[in-house]
Amino acid sequence: MNIKAFAQLCKCTTQTLRYYDRIDLLKPASVDPWSGYRSYASEQAVDFVKIKNLQAADFTIQEIKMLLSQSDAQVYGAFDQKIAQQAQKLERIRQIQKTYLAEKNTMESIIYSMTDYLLRQCSHPEVLQEFGMDPDQAPAILARLRNYLNTISRAAVPADQVSMTINDEVIQGQEAVLSRIRSLTRENLSDTILLHDGYGHTAEQTDGPDPDFSGWDVVIHRRGWTQLRECLETLPRLEKGKQYCLWVRRNDPAYESDLSYPMFLLGTVLQQQQLEGVFLNCAATVEENAENCFKLLCKEAPNP
Repeated sequence: MNIKAFAQLCKCTTQTLRYYDRIDLLKPASVDPWSGYRSYASEQAVDFVKIKNLQAADFTIQEIKMLLSQSDAQVYGAFDQKIAQQAQKLERIRQIQKTYLAEKNTMESIIYSMTDYLLRQCSHPEVLQEFGMDPDQAPAILARLRNYLNTISRAAVPADQVSMTINDEVIQGQEAVLSRIRSLTRENLSDTILLHDGYGHTAEQTDGPDPDFSGWDVVIHRRGWTQLRECLETLPRLEKGKQYCLWVRRNDPAYESDLSYPMFLLGTVLQQQQLEGVFLNCAATVEENAENCFKLLCKEAPNP
C-alpha cells in the first residue's frame, strides 16, 4: 500500500512515516526508483504499534531499534526495566522535593546576609556629592542597591555552586558560607569577597594594581577629572542583555576604609538610569599620586 493508505491504517501522518524512514526506524517495504514513492507492507503496521508504544514509554530511538527485532517476552522485560528506572527517578524527585524548601531558605539567607553586610559598609553618604547626588538621597539609593544585589545574587549563584573567598580562604557550601558571612568584619574588606566566580565582583575597593579587563570593550575612558560627576554626565543609556563595569582609579583615599565609594557609585548609576535587567559591576582602586581615571567597560552578559 502507498504511504497515504499506510498512514491511515496506522492512524498517523505521512510526515511521521517519512521521519521514521529518515532515522532508519521504520523503512518502507520498497521505494520506486523513478518516482521515489514509498510502499509499505500491511504487516509493518505491527512494527508501527511497537514503535508508538515504546516511544510513549520513554524509550530512546536506539533502544526502540534494538527492541523491534526482539520477541514480545523480551519487550515485556524491557518494560519492566523501564518501570524500575522510572520508580528510581520518582524517588529521587521525592527526595529533592523534601530538601527543596530547606535549600531555598538557606540560599535566601545567604543572599540577604551578604547584601546586608555590603550595605553596612556604606557609612559615608557624603560621597554622593562627588557623583552629583544629594546625600539625603542615600536611603533611596541603598534601597535600590538592596533590591539590585538580591536580584543578581538569585540569578548568579546556583545553590549547588555557592562559594566565597576572603583573602586566601575559600569557603564552600551553603551552610559554611552563611555562617562565615554572619561573622564578617570590616577587616575582611582587605580583599575581594566573591559569590560564584563566573559572575565576577559586584563591588570592590582595592589598593592593588589595575584589574585585567581583557575581553571587555571600552565605552568611555576619561583621565584627569576632579569630581566623578564629570564622567557620569557622559554615561550613555546602559542596555539590557549587556554586562557593564564601572572602574575608577583615584588618588584620594578619603573613603578607603569601607565600600562607600564603589557601592554608592553603583547605586547612583542604578538610580539615575532606573536600570532593570542590566548586570553592572563596580570597582574602585586607590593609588596615591596617580592620575584620576574612569572607564566604562562593556561585554555580552553571561548566560542565565
